[in-house]
Amino acid sequence: MHEQAQFFVGWGTLSLINAGLAQSKGRSGLLWWLISIFFGPIATFLIVVLPNAEAGMRAAPTPASDCRRGRSRETTVQVERKASQAWPC
Repeated sequence: MHEQAQFFVGWGTLSLINAGLAQSKGRSGLLWWLISIFFGPIATFLIVVLPNAEAGMRAAPTPASDCRRGRSRETTVQVERKASQAWPC
């Protein structure tokens, strides 16, 4: 009976570790925790092997997000035009 309890404690610990690992890779911790409850080490392998969710799903920045980051809306062409019109030193 004691060995069976240790098995479940280890399995539960692994599922919590997998949830944290999944969150660090931009995935749903709750979903991967549930998957880990049933598949354990197989889920760990999948989390490690799959690429970060943020890398593949990163959307192009919008003008509003650029403004929040302190960037202006100027395009590269506008910046080059300004540089060419600047006074020579």
